[in-house]
Amino acid sequence: MLILGLIHLSPRLRPHAVEIVPSDDEAPSPTIDVLSSSTAPVATAPASFDPSIVIALATLVAHMDGIHKDLVDHIGQVHERVDRIAKHQELDIKAVQDTLSALSQRHSEFITDVNDFIQSIHHQWVTIRRIVIRTYCSVGLLCKES
Repeated sequence: MLILGLIHLSPRLRPHAVEIVPSDDEAPSPTIDVLSSSTAPVATAPASFDPSIVIALATLVAHMDGIHKDLVDHIGQVHERVDRIAKHQELDIKAVQDTLSALSQRHSEFITDVNDFIQSIHHQWVTIRRIVIRTYCSVGLLCKES
């Protein structure tokens, strides 16, 4: 059995095992485990060349290329979705900031109006109180002099 793999594989990837049955006129090739060493031993080419090995390797590489293209496509779609979410969040944050700003402005206006109202009532009360005191004083009801 020949183990096909790459030297620096991600831990999530496992080596793929491919069963190669040698023909009657060729000796079985030694098993090469590329993952266990950083330098793979050099295998000598068999006396007779079997084109089915090339076809199998080409098929495997084409399959891996298809998987890679699908992953790249899906990663691109995820990036686009993240960008859309970020844009919506940006717009949502802007809307919340605008709403808070408007509410803060309304609150300030309300506090100003309430203070003005209180001052107005206080001023009117002081004025009414003075009038009442003068009136009672003029008739001699509240004044100490009477």
